[in-house]
Amino acid sequence: IVAGIIGTLIVFGTALVVLRIALATGDLVHAGVGNVEVVRLAREGVRPINVPGVVGAGLRKVVESRHRLHAGDLLLAHTDGVSGHLDLARYRHRPARQIAAAVIEDWGKASDDAACIVVSCNTKGDGA
Repeated sequence: IVAGIIGTLIVFGTALVVLRIALATGDLVHAGVGNVEVVRLAREGVRPINVPGVVGAGLRKVVESRHRLHAGDLLLAHTDGVSGHLDLARYRHRPARQIAAAVIEDWGKASDDAACIVVSCNTKGDGA
């Protein structure tokens, strides 16, 4: 699925991350290309890794990794316009929208564009 999404994009020189989450089970499929980092505060310490390169410029293959999210997990994907030294634990008890805004405000680089998305797993039980 992720390879199909990337294959339909008409872009050149773009970093990209795709996160597909099955809400009922908490299963996460991750695929990333280029300078997009994913940071987790989670029960399971798996950290998704992107393949080097850019979409639209000789990308050879897309690698999917599979992970499991649990209630209480926090996941943040950000571009290289956000400092990789951010302390996600500092924001743990805020709602996802407030975390995203605070991360851009506190860790966004003035010399680069910055974007992030936050997934907060707040259901009861084992699924996300």
